Amino acid sequence: MNSTFIDVLNEKYSGQFIIGSNINGYPFIRFPAKNPGFGDVEIYGEMNQDIHDEKGEEYTVELMKFTHTHIETGAEVIELIDDILSDNIIPVKSWWYGGYYYRDKYEKKRRRKRLLKKLHVWSGLYTPTIQRSRPGE
Repeated sequence: MNSTFIDVLNEKYSGQFIIGSNINGYPFIRFPAKNPGFGDVEIYGEMNQDIHDEKGEEYTVELMKFTHTHIETGAEVIELIDDILSDNIIPVKSWWYGGYYYRDKYEKKRRRKRLLKKLHVWSGLYTPTIQRSRPGE
């Protein structure tokens, strides 16, 4: 039996999201912010298509304060939501772009020595899980 996107969301995240529609009647799903610094997450797309359908309508996932991304299947959206809700996504924004990093990749590369703004994850402020020592320590 095929599972629809909305069925899987209800099974995994019951009570954590709101279903609504915009002024044009287009449906969306909103995960209200747990951390105001991260903001809401909204999903747009065909909620009743098979979760693995690669030929169906594309989904748009918006990290409302930062960026959005386009995803082909509902299964991939579920993976991203899992990563967001488990604090594995670090959204970033500057005056010229927005985006996000996966925590493990951000911490391995850690290009930014000094952060001008505090970074956030779903549950609160980002704190590194990998502690780096300073030279000479």
